[in-house]
Amino acid sequence: MKNFRVLLILTMMLILAGCIVQSVNRFYTEASVCTIPSVAGEWRLLDDKGAPVPGKPWVFQDGKVVTYEKNGAPADIKVTYFRIGETFFMDSTVDEPAAGSNHWWTMHVSPVHVVSKIEIQDSRMTLTPVDYRWLDKAVKDKSVTLQHVRLQEGDSLLFTASPEEWGVFLKKYARDRAVFSEENALRFNR
Repeated sequence: MKNFRVLLILTMMLILAGCIVQSVNRFYTEASVCTIPSVAGEWRLLDDKGAPVPGKPWVFQDGKVVTYEKNGAPADIKVTYFRIGETFFMDSTVDEPAAGSNHWWTMHVSPVHVVSKIEIQDSRMTLTPVDYRWLDKAVKDKSVTLQHVRLQEGDSLLFTASPEEWGVFLKKYARDRAVFSEENALRFNR
């Protein structure tokens, strides 16, 4: 339990430092919710060089993803798949902790939502989140006007935009490689 608290504190520091785009509201509307049959099943996380990361594959299901760390610790993440135009996305948030938890679960431990674009080609899947640095700059120079609060600690953003506002943003930037930077992508093989 003590290790969990230390990990939780470290993770919260990471989150508050603004490494990922987080929203207190979900990124989808009920009308945009869909299923993606080809996502269901086991997917092996790949490292930066395209080699499989040691450990168990992640399990993608309807409504949840079971993630694993190198040491085999599982954690459940609640997910909702949705579609904006021709692009598929995944909204993820914390689920109830299992017997233990891992980095992927603690990244979602605050009741916030994270969005990733989903691209599946043959036996490969890529999850690409919105690039925080790009969005922070766009908010500062007012080229993007999503509702948010700026947290004093770490000068990071917590978004309060509605699902409808997120829908407009995602539709406009879905194909923009600066917004959905490959640098931040998680890659998987079936």
